[in-house]
Amino acid sequence: MMLALDFPLSTIKKIFPEKKGEIFNKEHSLTKAKYTDKGLHSVFTELFYKHRDRLRIRDKEKVKMVTDLTMGHIIQRCAVTAYDYKTCQPHWFSSYEKGISGITVMDALLSTSAAPTYFPIHKFIYKEQKYNCIDGGVWGNDPSVYGLFKERIRNSFDRFRTYNVIAIVTGHQSFTDTKKPLLKLELENTLGWALGKPSIIDILMTASSSVVESMSKMISKTGVVFVVKLQIKLKKEMELDDDIHSIDDQQKYLAEPSKEFLIDLHGAVNLTMMMGINIEKRNK
Repeated sequence: MMLALDFPLSTIKKIFPEKKGEIFNKEHSLTKAKYTDKGLHSVFTELFYKHRDRLRIRDKEKVKMVTDLTMGHIIQRCAVTAYDYKTCQPHWFSSYEKGISGITVMDALLSTSAAPTYFPIHKFIYKEQKYNCIDGGVWGNDPSVYGLFKERIRNSFDRFRTYNVIAIVTGHQSFTDTKKPLLKLELENTLGWALGKPSIIDILMTASSSVVESMSKMISKTGVVFVVKLQIKLKKEMELDDDIHSIDDQQKYLAEPSKEFLIDLHGAVNLTMMMGINIEKRNK
């Protein structure tokens, strides 16, 4: 979303290493999420006021406060996923669908960031409807196919239109690589699935992504869609709040890039150039 708003890439890159302590602000409560969302709120608020004049948004003169910024103000087509755990309703908060484009960017950000057990459920009201949202990864850990389907609907399934999809994934560790079986005793009861490695949550999230990957491969064979997925293999498990202070420290998690990954990376660069996306030149 910050890319869609045209925040500088150099600023986005520094958020985690420089603001990690503020974002992961511990709650110190056994009955609440591990962290509060105050840090997420304050970090985005600070960045909004710092870069407001350069943001690519509609009616900029009317967006003076961070609370004024809605999804509909974002010029670039953009969407994030969330899930209402009370109504069992998946949400696709986008900048282009009129019914929900009035939702504030802050509400969308806090909703899609509300990873269960890490950050609190985000509750808000929009058009008299109550939302109780958690991270949309529980239903769309890889939402690329869903986004593609919505685009095809928007274009009335035009069979002469082709689509280019670049999926940048956060990394993958095969469960066969782990040295920790279910509680080391391979317990198949509730305790084993909840606390073992892999846990039932790990499996469900991975299964969701695997299904999408299989669907993407099938769709790409139709000639209607060209899909490039950049998936880095991890040598070890990396928690959401792992203690990473610099980009260099992340190297301990990364396996050597495979030949397939390098081919996909080359394809992604070529594809972005075809799509007219401006890429920053790097030494590496």
